[in-house]
Amino acid sequence: MKRVYLDHAATTPLLNVVKNTTIKQLDMFGNASSLHIEGRAAKEAIERARRQVAELIGARAEEITFTSGGTEANNMVFNTFWGQRTVISAIEHPSVFEPFLHGAGKKMTYGNVVPVDGQGRVKFEMLDNIFSDKKIKPRP
Repeated sequence: MKRVYLDHAATTPLLNVVKNTTIKQLDMFGNASSLHIEGRAAKEAIERARRQVAELIGARAEEITFTSGGTEANNMVFNTFWGQRTVISAIEHPSVFEPFLHGAGKKMTYGNVVPVDGQGRVKFEMLDNIFSDKKIKPRP
């Protein structure tokens, strides 16, 4: 019987090209902010990766920000849109739900949690209520 891995919220298998590149980079050391040879090599590796990601998604390299993981990235998004109306689904990962409820350390203008159906699909009809300023209270 073949197993199917479905817990991609926590981690996901790496593509071989990603795994091989990561293994190669583990031999590189040096603070990318330092001016010595190792630091400059680390900085160039990061900038090369930034350019590759940008090219892959049709962005500019300066638009790419690397984070340590999903939670840091989600908090960065909430901080970026601080003060704006925020809407999430009721089944978001805790790394989205918690900063949403707590304003990522800041008070957000307001937010809404959109309910989902039994299949986990957003109930889009509820968006009419949200965008007509009828507030839906967040549910934990």
